[in-house]
Amino acid sequence: MKVRREKNPTTPKDETVITQRPDRSSENLPGTIRLNHAGDGKPIQDLSDSSLFRNSPISIWLEDFSDIKAHFESLRKKGVQDFRSYFEAHPEDVITLAGKVRVIDVNEATLRLYEAESREFFLRGLNIIFDKQSYTTFREELIALAEGKTEFSSEGANCTLLGKELKVLLHLMVLPGSEDRLDQVVVQIVDITAIRKREDELSRSEEKYRKIFQHAYDAVLLASLETGIILDANDEAGRLLGMPAGQIVGMHFTEFHLKEEAAKYRRLYERHATNDRFVSEDLCMVARGGRRVPVSISSSIIEIGGKRYVAGTIHERGRKTAPAPDSSISEPSDHLTPREREILCHIAGGMTGKHIAEKLLISEKTVETHRARIMKKLNLHCTADLVRYAVNMKIV
Repeated sequence: MKVRREKNPTTPKDETVITQRPDRSSENLPGTIRLNHAGDGKPIQDLSDSSLFRNSPISIWLEDFSDIKAHFESLRKKGVQDFRSYFEAHPEDVITLAGKVRVIDVNEATLRLYEAESREFFLRGLNIIFDKQSYTTFREELIALAEGKTEFSSEGANCTLLGKELKVLLHLMVLPGSEDRLDQVVVQIVDITAIRKREDELSRSEEKYRKIFQHAYDAVLLASLETGIILDANDEAGRLLGMPAGQIVGMHFTEFHLKEEAAKYRRLYERHATNDRFVSEDLCMVARGGRRVPVSISSSIIEIGGKRYVAGTIHERGRKTAPAPDSSISEPSDHLTPREREILCHIAGGMTGKHIAEKLLISEKTVETHRARIMKKLNLHCTADLVRYAVNMKIV
């Protein structure tokens, strides 16, 4: 929010007009905030004519920090100079000061965001929307203001009046002319709860993938769908190819085959990369030192973070099969229905329940029901067990 001070010839000389000068992205949004200076010099905020304030889709608060300003001065008289050290040592003071911020007005977006029926709820102070993390952010806000800063931005957490957790971006600005009193402070709140939730889901999904990836009994390579460059390799791939897994990353898949057969393997890779279903091949790879390793490769296309990759599971032919988590999983899987086998293949290929549902044109709940039935039939207890089972039983 940009603020410009103007003299208005049509208003009394003791009236100042603060005109909102929006950025280009919002230059069509009208609205002015008037600071009407009364005879005693105390500004009275009148927002009734500000369509920018009322109709903004972003939560906007007008707050009075004058009691906090007075507290700063009292602390200075007591010899406090390092406000960071003081507030870190006196968290109870931070909580007390949060209750002394006077909320002058909030807009309609604030009522919706915080699930409030009316503005009166906010007259009780900021404590009603604060949780433990909120006070940490508010402490930094206090330190900035005590140090004379007129703007402050931070990511933080609040809660609605109904108790729902919010992740927010906060921007505070002291309006011009209020620097000495801090009685006109505008705070903008942007709700980023959905964004942070999606990021957390992706992080958990990646962590789950990483555990399965690293604990797989066979070698696993993840390659770029377009170029064939290897982007990830598990430790078993390093053992198979005779080099640390980190050295495999960045190499082209053809480097692990005989040079004279490079064209043949490029064609095979293209077939794998263009097939949405699982593809299996028996072939020979070349490890470090020229050692030839007969292998069976099963590949599938997986999606991670919105991008598609080729995931190849490489089993060394002649190597003893991995021990099953339970004796029952060594039994034939004929008792799985065709649909259950299909879903098991997709799970082993790294697809999420949502993507399996979209691919098979069924609901995500139906996918989870099938997953639960598969695990019950096979006496398995986690996704990693399902992946190992699918590979060991050559379902993928």
